[in-house]
Amino acid sequence: MDSAPPVILSFSLPKLGEVVFEGSNHRRYFVDLRSLEKVFCFPKTESDWKLASVDSYGLSLIWPSRFEVHVDQMIHLAVKVEDLPASA
Repeated sequence: MDSAPPVILSFSLPKLGEVVFEGSNHRRYFVDLRSLEKVFCFPKTESDWKLASVDSYGLSLIWPSRFEVHVDQMIHLAVKVEDLPASA
């Protein structure tokens, strides 16, 4: 690996299986995680999906169901990436 993965600065969950997050690398990622829905602990309902939080290192999203997805996995599954302006 050439560099450390970006830290998750903020995220939203538009609908079940989808994540949008902004990373410390000044990019916004639109991620479709529905390819992982057959994983046993994948949240099954919209209300369960909305319970995600960022882990203490800022490198993963975790759910109370014990489903977890690392930032590298989300970057790989991103369907769209936008560059954000660097803050001054």
